[in-house]
Amino acid sequence: MMKFPIIKFYTYCFWIIYAISFCIWLAIIAYLWLGFKLIEGIKWVFFNQKILAIIMIKSIKNIFLNPQKIGILLILLFTVIILLAIFPVNHNFEGQLIVQEMNFTYVGNNSNKLFLNSIRGINQISVRGTQTLTLTGKFASKTYPQLNKLNKLTIELPNEKSNLSISPANPQETSQIEMELRLQPNTTVKGLNYNSYDDKKHKVKVNYLSLSLQTEKTAANLLQMQLGDQFLKLQLEDYRLPNLKLPTNSNNSDSELEVIFKPDIQELRLPLPQTTDLLIDLPEPTTREYSQWFRGDLAVKNVQFYQIEKTGVDVKDDLFNSTILAGQIRMAGQEHKIEKNQFLITEEPGVKLLRNIQIHPESPQGLEVRIAGETKRLQIGLDARFPVVTTQATLLDKFLARDTIIALISFSAASFSYLLYWLLEQWTKSNQKS
Repeated sequence: MMKFPIIKFYTYCFWIIYAISFCIWLAIIAYLWLGFKLIEGIKWVFFNQKILAIIMIKSIKNIFLNPQKIGILLILLFTVIILLAIFPVNHNFEGQLIVQEMNFTYVGNNSNKLFLNSIRGINQISVRGTQTLTLTGKFASKTYPQLNKLNKLTIELPNEKSNLSISPANPQETSQIEMELRLQPNTTVKGLNYNSYDDKKHKVKVNYLSLSLQTEKTAANLLQMQLGDQFLKLQLEDYRLPNLKLPTNSNNSDSELEVIFKPDIQELRLPLPQTTDLLIDLPEPTTREYSQWFRGDLAVKNVQFYQIEKTGVDVKDDLFNSTILAGQIRMAGQEHKIEKNQFLITEEPGVKLLRNIQIHPESPQGLEVRIAGETKRLQIGLDARFPVVTTQATLLDKFLARDTIIALISFSAASFSYLLYWLLEQWTKSNQKS
């Protein structure tokens, strides 16, 4: 969700001057027409309530017997109504979007929050980043035949570019691999993306889900995998095998190592420290309960539905590209449609809840997201600097329908103009008589 300054400096100055003038006007009217000073009134409230009551009654009686004073009070009333209908306040909004990619930070209080929920039949899962894991079972490798004698293998992935991929050894078999992912608070999920394409070489449709996790040093996200009892293929890049006495240039190899693995453990738990990239080859969505793959109800902040194209030379050359494919947004009784490549712009705090996430395999392909949050203004446009739709909510929107507010503003503005003209006319007549 993009957030850009949308009120120019001169607009702030105008409203500040207007508010100061309004306050001064109120103070003068209160002093002249109510017949007592503020400090004296406070004293009377605490020390002489009877005198205050008498003065208030006389003042109110005096006001209602004077048409001009009634007019001034009505002008004040209409001014307050107009101001309440102009100045924006935070208001709830909700929407449903289909996006190609999104970023967010999980800020809920629930540690080990379930995010990816029991995805079964995974064709392949790749974990990129620093990691150490120990596997037990039977191993076979053409590159290192000494692995064939081991029943326990420790694998070290020392760098951020190190990679571990797990898939069924026989692609024709139905995969038994199952996974779930749990998040820690203050975890940033970047590049959450769903993509589908036809692999013409193998004549299959490939469905990929990719994401990058960034978390604090003190807490690690948790990836849990059910391996099943079938033969698996392990593919390693930039790895170390402490169990084997390998030469230095082989022990930290840039080449890929393939190992056939028959596990004797059913579950593999991988803590994911700091930065980890996941790439998941999903089963065919039409044959699985893909609507349940994501666990929603995530308290979030810094939600972004755009990509930044960086040149790496100057930040001024960076380009912002919306990842929204379609959607609808609703706030203060107003609903707007969002077209492909349009930006959705909010003010703080913006999107606070991801109510639901699921893949959208039909056209347009992407992630279907239900959002909710709070903001003063919503803006929509192909360029974030030049929005074509603006929706803002005022205090009256929390209590009245939009049509009622429009009618109330029209009535107040017309009455304000008439009363002001009438007061000026009365003031001119009184000056001529004097």
